[in-house]
Amino acid sequence: MDRIFMALALLWFGFSSASAGDVIYQWVDEKGVKHFSDVAPEGNRKVTVVPGQGQSRPDPESDKQRKSFDSLVEQLNKETAASEAERKRRLEAEERQHQREAEAKRREQLEKKRKAILKEIEMIEKRALSPTFTEGMRKARLEKLKKQLQELK
Repeated sequence: MDRIFMALALLWFGFSSASAGDVIYQWVDEKGVKHFSDVAPEGNRKVTVVPGQGQSRPDPESDKQRKSFDSLVEQLNKETAASEAERKRRLEAEERQHQREAEAKRREQLEKKRKAILKEIEMIEKRALSPTFTEGMRKARLEKLKKQLQELK
């Protein structure tokens, strides 16, 4: 990837020298601000023309380099898009896996609670009645545990 960026940079600097043949207009406006442009200013202004040092005719080699540069940019854009799409797919897969793991953990916790409630129901049903544990207390406790069991589902 670094080689591609280096090649692009070299080609970019190569192309910038091709435009050195253009004419540059220089002038100062009413506020004293100096301007530079490749287009002549409007109106009657004192303009300094700085001729370029390059060629003003079309350069077949520059066109060839520009096409090569454009194809490198296009290839880089395709690789970047493919890389981004792959990263997005990987993140989505990781998120789905995380959700499945969280759901499995939640189910496991519910199952543990369910088993604990069932065990407690079984113990209460087997427990003998006494002055400190009456039939009414047993029924109330069993109803409460059965309600908790239904809420887990």
